[in-house]
Amino acid sequence: MRKYLTEKEQARNEFIDFLQKQPTRYHLTVSFTEGTNRKMCIRLLNIFVKHLNTYILKNRFTKYDQKIAGFVVLEPTRSLNTDHFHIFIFDEDNKLCDFDRLEEIIDKKIISANRSIGNQRYKIKKSYLQNYYKTVKENKNEKEERRSLEEYLTKNFERYDLSINEMLSTLCPLDAESISFS
Repeated sequence: MRKYLTEKEQARNEFIDFLQKQPTRYHLTVSFTEGTNRKMCIRLLNIFVKHLNTYILKNRFTKYDQKIAGFVVLEPTRSLNTDHFHIFIFDEDNKLCDFDRLEEIIDKKIISANRSIGNQRYKIKKSYLQNYYKTVKENKNEKEERRSLEEYLTKNFERYDLSINEMLSTLCPLDAESISFS
């Protein structure tokens, strides 16, 4: 029997397909201190990303407007009354540094971003960097299929109380002038 997808399921599947076709090299999770509101989370994330671009790309960022490419998924952290972000970092030309070096740079740039905001209450609390992996499902008939990273990070699409527009408003390109969510 053929299963018909709802409009939300179809939108989610299209976004998952889009992400799986990208040259993702790393996945980064960025979280914030308890009670940091969405506006402040986005502000801190933008400062952090600008610091990363300036440090990693140097003149390519400041003179030639090149940016680290990727995609950002906003996800509420209800238990802490804040948000966190999942960032797919693309590296089509393999120009980014290796994992250990990037992790070191991220730690330094989080400190810089937190200092530049001047507010000790609201800050980036931690980050978690992973090498990107593609999940291969060996047996489609298994009940316990391993979800791909993209499926996991679009789990908000499964919420019945969100419209398609609300779901899509949790997604944003990383290479935008400023990361913003509508």
